[in-house]
Amino acid sequence: MERIQHFKVILVFVLLGIFLLCPEMSLCQDSLKFSIPFSKVAPVNTTTLTGASNYIKVKVPIPERWQMKKAVLNFSYVNSTALLQNRSRLVVWLNDHPVAQITLNPQLPQGKVSVNLPVKLLKTGYNDLNFTVAHHYTLECEDPSSPELWTTIEFDRASFDFEISLRKVPENLSAIANFLFDSRMFKESEINIVIPDKKDETVELATVVASSIALRFEYRPVKFYISDTIKKGIDNIILGNSEFIKTLTGDLIQEKGAILKIKAFTEDPYHAVLILKGDGLEDLKKSVYTFASLKFPFPKAQFLNVDTFKIIPQIPKSGKGMLFPGYEYSFKDVGFFNTNFKGIGAKSVSMDFKLPSEAFLKPNSFLSLKLNFSYGSGMRKDSTLNIQVNGKFVASIHLDNVKGGYIKNYLIDIPLSLFKPGYNLITFTAVLSPLVTGYCEFVQTDNLQLTIFEDSKISVPSVPFWTALPNLNLLFTDGFPFSRPVDFGDSAILITDNSTEAISSAVNMAALLSQKAGYVPFKIKISYEKEKLKDKNVIAVGVLSKIPDEYLKAGNIKLQGNGSFVYHLVKHFEKDQTTLNTKLRSIIENILPIFKSKYQSVYSSSQINFSGKEEGQWLVLSQFESPHESRKTVVVIASTELESLLKGIYALWEPTVSGKSGGSLTVFDIQSPEETIASYYSEKVYYVGKMGFFSGINAWIYAHPVLFTIIMLIVILVLAYFIFKVLKNFKRKRLSEK
Repeated sequence: MERIQHFKVILVFVLLGIFLLCPEMSLCQDSLKFSIPFSKVAPVNTTTLTGASNYIKVKVPIPERWQMKKAVLNFSYVNSTALLQNRSRLVVWLNDHPVAQITLNPQLPQGKVSVNLPVKLLKTGYNDLNFTVAHHYTLECEDPSSPELWTTIEFDRASFDFEISLRKVPENLSAIANFLFDSRMFKESEINIVIPDKKDETVELATVVASSIALRFEYRPVKFYISDTIKKGIDNIILGNSEFIKTLTGDLIQEKGAILKIKAFTEDPYHAVLILKGDGLEDLKKSVYTFASLKFPFPKAQFLNVDTFKIIPQIPKSGKGMLFPGYEYSFKDVGFFNTNFKGIGAKSVSMDFKLPSEAFLKPNSFLSLKLNFSYGSGMRKDSTLNIQVNGKFVASIHLDNVKGGYIKNYLIDIPLSLFKPGYNLITFTAVLSPLVTGYCEFVQTDNLQLTIFEDSKISVPSVPFWTALPNLNLLFTDGFPFSRPVDFGDSAILITDNSTEAISSAVNMAALLSQKAGYVPFKIKISYEKEKLKDKNVIAVGVLSKIPDEYLKAGNIKLQGNGSFVYHLVKHFEKDQTTLNTKLRSIIENILPIFKSKYQSVYSSSQINFSGKEEGQWLVLSQFESPHESRKTVVVIASTELESLLKGIYALWEPTVSGKSGGSLTVFDIQSPEETIASYYSEKVYYVGKMGFFSGINAWIYAHPVLFTIIMLIVILVLAYFIFKVLKNFKRKRLSEK
């Protein structure tokens, strides 16, 4: 009996110890350890800090769902060999607390550092990780802007080592936005969407759910699974009626109508089951559309009964980082907040945004910047604020008042031709010079400050919408042309079979394009039958052998019996030949065969082999004009087997893969996509968009300058001939009258 009593006492102490060690958990969850590149946590490139003192500040996100146990920063650096070792330092700060001091040794100018980031200093949300340098090259008088003063921090080689555990899922719907689907979770997330059947309407609703989640994660990759059962170890979203939900979870939801409910797994309280219930299709749509409304204020309650829900169609003023022509935006609208430049070596700051992929950027139009800024007094008159667009210098603001000042609505007009459809970058660089400099003189640098305010404006002029396709790069820039209109109402996905892998692939592709565009595809159509989608822009997803023959033919793809395919590209022997030259020559040769050129157009067959694992498991993306309707687009996404198809589409979530896609055909090995991706460009071009009569003429002239020049020469010659004839007749009449 005494042994039993001792055993009970020991057991109580063990349980008490577990409770004290894991106060937030009923049982201790295993820690999750992982390493991740610095660029996945914060988008910062390798940076060089110059001058006597300088810094770079980086935002490190910590999700609410994570309980941090350990965080280690690993990075390397290179410093100048002209520095004084005993006076030069690199300091790492975390939320204004110094966590590491590194002596910059000129004898050992390269170094690697591992910095233990105190968990107590890491807070939920965004944390300031600041790298500051103090550079000196002499004990006496020195020039604070001397070119010998520099240190390079190699962020492209840096990484974090994390050890975390998950917090228990709060059983209230308000956790959807900031706990479950949080863009601060830089580790890849996995979501399982459980559906009761594979009907078109059900898959469409699953697509809306997945797309809305992808938008909540902003630019973070997400893997979606579509199944009819719950998966353990990840979050699950269930779509269905009361009976289906009861079969899966054992819960009987007695409330009628559309219901949203959240609960944690009984045996795994760290992952959620989100229930979107509707006993009929209309009620299920209410649940799904309510969940997909990004700005909906979810209550702190476990379930929500949706009575009515209505989507009000509207033309958006902006998308995800998108500036639409004809509108004016504040810098804050595009994510550029009050920014301060300080010191001699102030860093450049960039504002990035997107212009619509189909925007025709006319050279005679201008994008306007209305800058509100202030700068300090006591600066030399050669101080300036320089502005670059996509790496090209465009303007400079002279900061010539030594008393400083506040400037409002400083207007700068930038030619629209310097921008491009898709991503653009405006870079501001402050060159601040001290008023007093000289040998052995005190140089004041604290007054060298300039602030650009977030209420500055950027105005985009109205332009026509017209562009040339195929171009897969536009697809992964803003989902063009499938994201037009913004509800994806003119777009559809054709799934070649109703397998779980094919449906998951289609849903992931739609969610990825929605994330790129910034909109939920409320009206996208999904079907297994191509006849239902002939009037739409179509994404065909499936095994290559099951892609419709008319799509393969329109895309210049010919299947081979050994599991490979041949893709035809039009090539020419002469490099200076263009599509226009080819068309003109073809017309002349048909009318006058004597002028037939010895240089013949040929089809160059580029063969990619799918027959075995030695060659790799490839994913194929092909874009071309729809064979059913002109100016409609078809994109084929296929592989030789379903497993490879799904893995390949998962790889497209990485910007380093999708960002390299382009032209009419892109292929890559799913085992090493970044190293094997290749794009091919076809001369079979078609144009999409809408423009007025005069804009259409301008666009045609811009696209065909050679042909326009030829036509104008012909018109001038014809007019000159008629003028000559008229003058000749006039002269003859005058002479005859005399």
